[in-house]
Amino acid sequence: MNPRHYILAVLSGILLFLSFPNVLDPVFPAWSGYLAWVALVPLFFAINKQTFPRVLLIGFITGFVFFAGLLYWILYIKELGALAWPLWLLLSCYLALYVALFASSLRFAPLMAAPFLWVASEYLRGMFLTGFPWGLLGYSQYKLAPLLQLGSLTGVYGVSFVVVLVNTGIAYFFIKRKEDKAAFLGPVLAALALIAVFTYGLVELNSMEHKLPAAAQALQPVTKQDSVSVCVLQGNIAQDVKWDEKFTEENFKTYKDLALSNKEPVDLYLWPESASTVFLRSEKKYAAVVAGIAQASGAPQFVGTPDAVFGKDGRVDKLYVSAFLYDRYGRLSGAYNKTHLVPFGEYIPLRNILKGVSKLEFGITDYSPGSGSTIFTAVKRFSPLICYEVIFPEIARQRANEGAEYLVNITNDAWYQKSAMPYQHFSMLAFRAVETRLNIARAANTGISGYVNYKGEIAAATQIFEKTKLKFVMPVVPGRKTVYMAIGDMFAYLCVVLGLASFLVNRKVLNG
Repeated sequence: MNPRHYILAVLSGILLFLSFPNVLDPVFPAWSGYLAWVALVPLFFAINKQTFPRVLLIGFITGFVFFAGLLYWILYIKELGALAWPLWLLLSCYLALYVALFASSLRFAPLMAAPFLWVASEYLRGMFLTGFPWGLLGYSQYKLAPLLQLGSLTGVYGVSFVVVLVNTGIAYFFIKRKEDKAAFLGPVLAALALIAVFTYGLVELNSMEHKLPAAAQALQPVTKQDSVSVCVLQGNIAQDVKWDEKFTEENFKTYKDLALSNKEPVDLYLWPESASTVFLRSEKKYAAVVAGIAQASGAPQFVGTPDAVFGKDGRVDKLYVSAFLYDRYGRLSGAYNKTHLVPFGEYIPLRNILKGVSKLEFGITDYSPGSGSTIFTAVKRFSPLICYEVIFPEIARQRANEGAEYLVNITNDAWYQKSAMPYQHFSMLAFRAVETRLNIARAANTGISGYVNYKGEIAAATQIFEKTKLKFVMPVVPGRKTVYMAIGDMFAYLCVVLGLASFLVNRKVLNG
């Protein structure tokens, strides 16, 4: 095979990971999302008229470069020790298989079927083996508000579809222009689709009642009946001392000082995931600290904490990643247990098969998943998404359909140090907000904390690795429903069906 094909494969992989916050520019790079519109073009040229084994290899190379570059922050997790490198390589190889599957499927389908097949591969990746929908191509467009609004109909997969359609239209014209007089229809079709999507997005944005500020750094005068005010607490507690019992009292003091330094009334204080590292149900001393903060501030406290079910012998039978709500009187009024855990981070999947695989969390044992969701009330009804849960659109959709009027996301991204991971993670909130038309408030131990409004705009955000608090008011529009809330991932299902059907249209289009 000509080395040019390998170079093109690598180029596509580089353009793909540069389309997201990345190692070269991790802090919401201004230019990154635009690269996605041409990132797959080199791959399409590389696989043109190649044999099936070569197409498979080319796709794998592109996928490996993409995911190795995107997920480089795995190497920053000090707690993994010597396992960091093999885990990074294995995960990159696993995820590369989906790009290889996509590329090889084009060996048996028309090139213009690429958007359907790409979405099908992304959807499969988001579901198989509990799913890992990180780095879906649509997420690269989190800053492009008009395009983002498509998510209210199709979810993030619709945005991925449009981006791949433009790539496909460009590639189709240059690949087919000598043998097909109608090759110009490829880019024309892509342009028309893009115009339609942007028109829809602009109409949606203009129709929304509230014009939220670009950066709400302080409380704004909004009618109390139609809003909720939140103060997020960013403790910035180092991961290597977070679980050390010697620092427990100091850690609680950090959050107490942050909360009580706020002199303006708010409706809810939001603490990060595992802000408490003790069992608040049984550790009365520290539960009293949280209760005291609630009473002194006159506002509920939503606190990330571990929770457990104890056996008769006093040992832990089940351990949960949880969040507790203490009302303004300091009473525990509700609890939520995280339902979607991180494989190898919070539990060991296939434990009977993978005997001997050590637990990767620092200072804890295996967690158990919670069952069901919980609707809390702090002026308005809200539902939590803990850390990893926010990357799954179906979870946010479920919470919205259950009656949540806003969402909260609590997380601890301290593991990943000063990398692109917190920015990649935070950017996904834009899609959950548009899909559900709900505001999302976020508290992160080391950042990014803030909130994304229901138009998908980043309305407030902290810097990473600073101890701070952030107050804002989120206007709440009751009863707002989206097509996505009604039909879920029907668009992705349709792409799977049409992608498979495309094999029957022209199975030899890329044969050499």
